[in-house]
Amino acid sequence: MEKLAYYRRRTISRRRPDRYLSLIIVGMDNTKTSLPHFKDRKGKDLVLTIPMKTQVTGAINHDTHQKFIFTDIYHYKHDSNLTLNILMKLLWEASKIQLSFLYVGHTHEDIDQMFSVFSDRLRHTDATTLPGLHQHLYNAQELHAIGCYNVSGWLDPCIAGVKSYSKSNIFRYRYDEANKSVNVYYRKNSEQPWKTLRRGFFKVRPNGLPLLPNSNPPVLMASFHLLDMDVLKRAILSGQRI
Repeated sequence: MEKLAYYRRRTISRRRPDRYLSLIIVGMDNTKTSLPHFKDRKGKDLVLTIPMKTQVTGAINHDTHQKFIFTDIYHYKHDSNLTLNILMKLLWEASKIQLSFLYVGHTHEDIDQMFSVFSDRLRHTDATTLPGLHQHLYNAQELHAIGCYNVSGWLDPCIAGVKSYSKSNIFRYRYDEANKSVNVYYRKNSEQPWKTLRRGFFKVRPNGLPLLPNSNPPVLMASFHLLDMDVLKRAILSGQRI
């Protein structure tokens, strides 16, 4: 049911790219992209090393058939803020946005096919560094140590108390030009009618206007505290001896 709705939105965007944009964003299984990666060398020294986890996030623009890859080494928290930064790299301006989630267990056929191509390439080649990994990925971009914005923290003081949002899988955000506000609609699945978030998305000022940020979002600094640099250095030395 939800996959059929996904297919329908994807088809509409391809037929009317002047009016609709359809994107899918999914993270790849990171067990296949840890570095260094060797296609067939499984020596004792390599088995005993702890590889550096590398996250690959893929995106497909269904209108233009463009594919994008974003990589990071977990120097940013993997939460809604990371997804927002990726969306900011793909979007320009929209008056209405619909966000939907497939249920756990559903496969994302088109983007999983792209990941399958990557996995097949890595079975036949080495990738010892992040730039080396990028050579085998479509249009890969690294999420640099300085380059992400703290959008969620920037918006948080302005957002009204929204609860139980995890119980819905489809959301629609529509910008109201007249009132300079964002109207939010939600539903459990594509067969149910839309419900309106009565309180609105943003808090309201005493004059009745929505409370909006009055500055640009701050830059989010990378954090490498989850990386054990000593372990990684030993892994590099072990790899050089192989």
